[in-house]
Amino acid sequence: MALFTELVQRFFPNNAISLLLKALDWCDDLFRDQIVWPDLRTIIRPTLMTTSSKRNKIVKDEYSAARLVLSIVASVAEREVGSGRIHVYRGILDRDGESLRFIAEEAFRQLQDCGWMDHDEWQDRIEQIDERVRDAG
Repeated sequence: MALFTELVQRFFPNNAISLLLKALDWCDDLFRDQIVWPDLRTIIRPTLMTTSSKRNKIVKDEYSAARLVLSIVASVAEREVGSGRIHVYRGILDRDGESLRFIAEEAFRQLQDCGWMDHDEWQDRIEQIDERVRDAG
């Protein structure tokens, strides 16, 4: 049954899912040079494909879809950077870690540039990432 539901959603997505997938495609352009983007995209896409009444209330247009997708991208990248799995040693990220850190910072920057996050919040999030990098590994 789950396979059928996934196929139906893939071929006949509701409006919110369509908008979210379009926003994810926009992120492809934003992060195409980052080596971990294909893997991160693979992690995020199934989350966007699931039906959620709460999400359907949030996602009304391309802007709200972009905001949600950027928030998810930033959160997942931030979580992975702080995991300690992508460090050369404590406080030093490996190549994949640097790529994830860039994605998180850029996603937060896009949120700030669009007015969805103020500068102080952006700065706090970047400092939290740096702190997690120093503490993990």
